[in-house]
Amino acid sequence: PLLSLERRRGAQRRHRRSGRVVPLPPDGLRTDEGRLRWGADVAGARLVDVALRAAAAGAGATGVPPLRWVEAAPDLVTLVLVSPSPAPPGFAEVQPDRWVSTATVDALGAAASHASAPAPALVPIGSTEDGTELLVDLELSRVVTVHGAKGDVLGLLRSVVVAAATSPWSEQPRIVPVGLDPFLERLPGVQSTGSLAAALDQAEEHAARTED
Repeated sequence: PLLSLERRRGAQRRHRRSGRVVPLPPDGLRTDEGRLRWGADVAGARLVDVALRAAAAGAGATGVPPLRWVEAAPDLVTLVLVSPSPAPPGFAEVQPDRWVSTATVDALGAAASHASAPAPALVPIGSTEDGTELLVDLELSRVVTVHGAKGDVLGLLRSVVVAAATSPWSEQPRIVPVGLDPFLERLPGVQSTGSLAAALDQAEEHAARTED
């Protein structure tokens, strides 16, 4: 949410009249924005970003093997792989299919400077009891089913849409929620629809335009 807010605030600054300041939100919303900024884990997002790209840079021509999931702790990132593979520089192989970052965030950032993110559809889905955040790659998973109480499921799906639309390691995302809240369309790259059939039609049209 904070990244989305920053993008909208940046657009306000670009379009403001000369000599005028960007209008501030009402008091209630201003308080909510302050809480968002206080609780946002910008450093954690940067650590995940540079760790992913550093792993991609160090893995060579084959790239990072497919990821089962990613674990993000305050000072390290664990990449859990689908199949065993030797760890690249800046990581230690704690298990044949697990790489744990050992370099500092600055060292990882330097190694990642010319690499693209290997998992642009990586989104957070929750955290463990010790506060480690879990992220899964929606692109690799292809189909993900969420079980639980309706309110909890809807809340998680909304958070996935927001995360995918504002992710720092994704460029020009295109997200089509089906049957969720229309206000999600305010996010960049989000276009809601009321049925799965309509969403599939949109996907096919987009694929055809891209191929052309």
